[in-house]
Amino acid sequence: MTDMQVLKDNSVDCLIACDVLEHIPDHKKAMEEINRVLRTNGVCILSVPQKDNLEITEEDITLITPELRK
Repeated sequence: MTDMQVLKDNSVDCLIACDVLEHIPDHKKAMEEINRVLRTNGVCILSVPQKDNLEITEEDITLITPELRK
């Protein structure tokens, strides 16, 4: 998502990414790429897993393998 050079600027009417963005280390770059490829009035649907009622949001970008994430 951070390097979608196979897609031209303003070439996509709709982009859907379900449960992907949370795995992208540079989410800002991914959003820039999405903005670049979406046409004016294009639609982007992003979903991410959500846990409600957490007192603290835990984030550790160094956990990059399934074993470490366990």
